[in-house]
Amino acid sequence: GYGLSWGIEQMYRALEDFSTNVNISADASIFADSVTNVTNMLNRLSDSLAESCDACKAELGAEVADLNTILRDIATLNDEISDIIFTNSYTEQYGPNEFIDKRNVLLDKLSAFGKVHVENNKDGTIDVSLNGHECVTGVDADSVEYLQKNNGTVTLNWKSDGTKTDTDSGILKASAEIINGRGNYITNSTESTVRGFRYYQDCLDTFARNLTDVLNNTLPAEYDADGNVIAYKKLVGESDIEDGELVVYTDRLVSAENIAISDDFFEDSSYMLYDEKSSDNTYFLQMIGKLSTNRIPFVSG
Repeated sequence: GYGLSWGIEQMYRALEDFSTNVNISADASIFADSVTNVTNMLNRLSDSLAESCDACKAELGAEVADLNTILRDIATLNDEISDIIFTNSYTEQYGPNEFIDKRNVLLDKLSAFGKVHVENNKDGTIDVSLNGHECVTGVDADSVEYLQKNNGTVTLNWKSDGTKTDTDSGILKASAEIINGRGNYITNSTESTVRGFRYYQDCLDTFARNLTDVLNNTLPAEYDADGNVIAYKKLVGESDIEDGELVVYTDRLVSAENIAISDDFFEDSSYMLYDEKSSDNTYFLQMIGKLSTNRIPFVSG
């Protein structure tokens, strides 16, 4: 395939080829292209995750609207049923049964949103609880407020008292958890410990940062008087748009969304050579080792 694993493998192979001929500019260019390919893959994966999360949020908004409509319709049917019973305005051919049947259909739909409990009243109305919250009382219906927070999470609360809606089971809980899910490294109270969109975005970002550490802290750029490396060549960085132009900053914290090949490396692939006259491949072998043998922990959050 042509996924991230494939891209990393191609980058690794290009580096291996280059390490045997460290003075051949064509091999350096192939490696530069492979790095660009990997950064583009990370960008696309990050964008795809964000788009999927946005689609899930839109779907959750539609589900909340459906729930509120169901609750209002149950309350309306309660009113109609109680009115018919109170006024005795029904016959053998026309009575509250068809309204009761409609209400039962709505109760079946409501069960997809969580645990439903029904209490029958003497006037023909019913009181309905969803996940322990009384959401229909006779002719009155509560509703769910759906909010998207600035940090990207969502909250679902009952309008009447502000308590959480997604506390037990059902569609709302499942949707909210996958949107807010950050695994075991949650950073605020609106996130969940489910491995949702935020968890996998963190994993991608961690991958991008670990890869950046390898690419940007292996090849020497400057030595001190004793021959110690004091600066490294930066092959990738954080991309940004300034005045309509793409600029890459190698001194900023990258993410999967913005990682890109550095301007220096993009403009001239021979930038990665620390000495164009030397055939010493020591540092390139070090980079190969970091990419293939080093154990790098991946932590979400």
